[in-house]
Amino acid sequence: MPLDQELHNALHPTFIKPGNDLKPQGMVDLIVQICYLSEQKQLSLDVRVDPKSETTSIEPVHFPYRMDKLQGALLYHDGQSPCSRSRPNTDW
Repeated sequence: MPLDQELHNALHPTFIKPGNDLKPQGMVDLIVQICYLSEQKQLSLDVRVDPKSETTSIEPVHFPYRMDKLQGALLYHDGQSPCSRSRPNTDW
């Protein structure tokens, strides 16, 4: 899935600020699981984003250094990011 304006426009506002702050580019594999928990009568949302390392980069607004070839995974569960395992491939 490309990280482009169409995806940005489709996101819920809680995801837009982090996306604007990181300025992501490239392609990712996206896995989304939505469950209805009948006992609690609520929805549960799990999202996993796996960057395609050769194409994905970020350039944080507050640290304007482009980081290319991201590796790892970004996880989201019911409003929380319990784990973020990603790193750039840098030439430092």
